[in-house]
Amino acid sequence: MALVWFFFLAFFSSACYPQVPSIEATKLAQDPTWLRLLKADKTGRNQSAIHSAEFFLGDGEFNATTELQLLLQALDSTEAVDDNHPLCRFPARSNWLALKLDRLDLADFANCHRLNEWARTDQLESITLIMISGYFGSPASTFGHSLLRLDNGGNAQSSLLDLGINFGAQIPPDEPTLIYILRGLFGGYQAGFSDRTFFEHDQTYSRIEFRDRWEYRLNLTTQQKTLLAYHLWELAGKKFTYYFLRENCSYRLAELLELIFDAPILDGVTTWYAPVSLFHDLRELQNGDNVFDAVRYVPSTEQVLRYSLAGLSETERQTVLRLVAPTVPTSDVALGKQPGRMQRMQSAALDLNTNQLANETNQHPTHRERQRQQLAMRLQLPPAAIDRRNPPTRVPPSSLAPPSSIDAAITQFADDRLATRLGISAFRYEPTGNNALDGAALVVADLQLGLTEEDGVYVAESTIVRARKFNTP
Repeated sequence: MALVWFFFLAFFSSACYPQVPSIEATKLAQDPTWLRLLKADKTGRNQSAIHSAEFFLGDGEFNATTELQLLLQALDSTEAVDDNHPLCRFPARSNWLALKLDRLDLADFANCHRLNEWARTDQLESITLIMISGYFGSPASTFGHSLLRLDNGGNAQSSLLDLGINFGAQIPPDEPTLIYILRGLFGGYQAGFSDRTFFEHDQTYSRIEFRDRWEYRLNLTTQQKTLLAYHLWELAGKKFTYYFLRENCSYRLAELLELIFDAPILDGVTTWYAPVSLFHDLRELQNGDNVFDAVRYVPSTEQVLRYSLAGLSETERQTVLRLVAPTVPTSDVALGKQPGRMQRMQSAALDLNTNQLANETNQHPTHRERQRQQLAMRLQLPPAAIDRRNPPTRVPPSSLAPPSSIDAAITQFADDRLATRLGISAFRYEPTGNNALDGAALVVADLQLGLTEEDGVYVAESTIVRARKFNTP
């Protein structure tokens, strides 16, 4: 009878648990890639950065080994696969595990219809990492922003229909500024990855907030692109804790890139990780690997308009301003009869009016009606080629000096005395030099110490926050 029970238990165990020895399962569960897929805490605590229960298969406390065993058990079962099956819920983990075990039969995603419709891995041409310039209209946006785009189109116009992946905090509307800053600093907000068409991001950053962007197309293999797309599917809608200074948009994107490049990008990051820091880290990584395929500068609509107007004569600019002035009847503005000149001024007026409509602070009740009138006037004019003056390409942020720095210098005063200077900056961008921010200055937590024989050590300059915005031509 005991022998019968032994065989029964042996059969039951083999049917309910994966056929991987416990030692091998434990070893696989400690693989850095597996831990990154589970968003395991980097401080060594046995927990994940994600708070959503649906991100895990196990109950109770997070356990990497248990998660691996439960997933393999689900993949090895005879249960029919549908969109709610663990295979479809966790495609990146399933694909990685199947490759590790050389069991590609475990990762057949044919019946994962929602996943396939979302990821479209068969059409995924490239993945682009995007740096958005700083925006002084919001404390959280002052240092810039970063996001991803899954490119299925292949050109600048069709990219607006591609999927943009953004990480951000979930902030209640009309949150008081002081509460917003304090909660952002001390983890008072939940955050997560969201997916929207890139058109919406372009509208917000380029056409409403007038922010430039740099698009870094990543040099990835098909397997890397698939792994990243599948992992983003796993992360969409899951909850993180948001910390403005460290565990922010760029920190979470850096974790994704650590996964696909198998590189310790965030090693050494403690209290501060600015968005531009990710691009400097990848530039350093590029010394050994070709991380970027190409970098493209995309000016904001404000930059495009500025240079478009700069290509007009003074008389033409005054005419354009009269065309958009709410108090001047359109019929009273003379465009002249010179071919091309009329179309150039009318197109510039349309661009200017569109920018004013995009920015609520510049809107006037008659702007939309003026735009309708200008469109009607433009349609009455014959077609003509318009020679637009395009903004010059700006240097990518990754090519500038890093914003965090320690520097030393020797200064000579007018009386020939010498002083040694030591500077420590958490974040520094100036209007000029090798660390220049176009038309603006932003310095945070900057300390400049001096040392002379007569005075000893003294504080030459101390800055908590210094921000200036200049109007540039």
